[in-house]
Amino acid sequence: MDQKVIDFLNGQREAHSAYRATHYAVYFGLREVTVEVQDRGPEAATDRFRVYAEWARPDEESALRGDHHLGDAAATLEEALASVNWWIFEPQS
Repeated sequence: MDQKVIDFLNGQREAHSAYRATHYAVYFGLREVTVEVQDRGPEAATDRFRVYAEWARPDEESALRGDHHLGDAAATLEEALASVNWWIFEPQS
């Protein structure tokens, strides 16, 4: 199914470079964080995976601090996940 969607999107006029993005949710303390895992496919080689994490519902303070993080592009999912600064989502004492 994923490849059919990507082929369809890339077939649209002026469209190119469609890729798969999967969304997850996790709680840090009582607050929800949404995580997007981007997979640009094996042809992207060392830039295949990237992970973006942000508060699902940022409060005003989080929004002002910019509490979100885009990890580094990586060849493996494990490297991409490890590159996110997860500590910014830890509950403040």
